[in-house]
This record gives sequence, structure tokens and C-alpha cells, in this order.
Amino acid sequence: MLTLNRMDGILNCVPKSCIVADIGTDHGYIPVKLIERNIANYVIASDISSYSIEKAQTLIERKNLTDRIYTRVGYGLSILRPREVEVAIIAGLGGTLIAEILEKDKEIASTISKFVLQPMQQQRALREYLLNSGYTIENEILVREDRNRYYVIMVVEHGQEDVMDDLDYYLGRRLVEKRDPLLPEYILYNIKKRCDILANLKKSRNANIVSDKQLKLEREIERLKEVYEHVCKG
Repeated sequence: MLTLNRMDGILNCVPKSCIVADIGTDHGYIPVKLIERNIANYVIASDISSYSIEKAQTLIERKNLTDRIYTRVGYGLSILRPREVEVAIIAGLGGTLIAEILEKDKEIASTISKFVLQPMQQQRALREYLLNSGYTIENEILVREDRNRYYVIMVVEHGQEDVMDDLDYYLGRRLVEKRDPLLPEYILYNIKKRCDILANLKKSRNANIVSDKQLKLEREIERLKEVYEHVCKG
């Protein structure tokens, strides 16, 4: 099985021949790869940090791509004009922050056809925002780095999607539907993480708080085990 890294996973989710914004570009690696691999026609690379943009600009100039990649300093989607890009990449930030970026500039977001989102953590918070704010998660893929570091990459469009199961929030319906190659080990990783939290909660002195959290964790553990048995091993 071919294991992608985060950058390759993100690049593979971007449709070809499009105009892309890379929000929070940092060093500018993603915009450069988008052009070098003939995925995007043009890229707007932005970051809230002028220092990061200077680093990105240096790389862009060294690669002779100043006519294809344009840099801007600013927060989130506010650096864009309506309908200026077709795809926006927001990667390497927390899920809550990504949701805040989408919410803050909803008018700009409404003119962007597709989003490629890679939250570093708080995936559940991001899915909850998306699925309750007029977005549909078209696809999700898993990538693994450093043995036990798993990352989710979401391909998101505008639309309405009904949530049938809380699992849609904390695991991801698309990962289950398509039986992502990394899904079995990712489920086991999530079960272990919850079991560890549960073990620590049982040592807590506050029985009322523990009771609520324990029940929630136990339900999620059982549901994850069901998915592992029926989807991953079936």
C-alpha cells in the first residue's frame, strides 16, 4: 500500500487546471508544488505573518515562478476578492481555527467552489461546523507520518448533508464509506486513545463529571469497535 505524506495528500485533492489560494502558506511549498506538477494555473499564497511571506517569496523567486504565484499578507479568506479563486487550501491549522476562518468571511467563502482542509487536530469540531453550516464533505483521506501520526484531509463543497450518526463527526462518514486503506489502524488508534482517557477519568474524584464523560467515551468505543468489525474486517 502506497502511503502518502500530508503534502502529497493535499496536492492529490486539488483538481487540475484551476486557480488556487493557499491560506496560511508558511514557506510556500504547496503553491510551488501545485505549479511544478501542473495542477494549478495560478496560485495566491497568503499568510498572516509577513515573515512567512518573505520566506515563501524567496522560494518562489528561486523557482522562477513569480508569474504564476502571487503572495499576500493577511488573515484567512479576507485577502481574496469574490470569485477570485476556484479552490482554497487551508492546511496545518487547528480544526476550530479553520472553522473560524470560514465563518469570518462567509461571503468570500460562498464564491469558492471547493476547499481542501487539513486540520492538525479538532477534526470533530471542524466536521460539526461544516455539516451544520451549509457544507458537504465530498471526500476524506487519511495520511500517516512518523509511524503513529494520522492526519485527515477533507475535500469540501457547498451543499447540505444530513448527519445520520454521531460517527460522522468523530470518525468521518467518507472514510468509512470508501474503506480508506488506513482506516483499520486509524480506528484502533482512536479506540486506544479513548481507552486511555477513560482510564484516567476513572481515577478522577468528581463522580458526576466522570459519569457523563465515561458514558460518552464508552459509547464511542463500542461504536468504533462495531465499525472495525463490520466494515474493516468484513
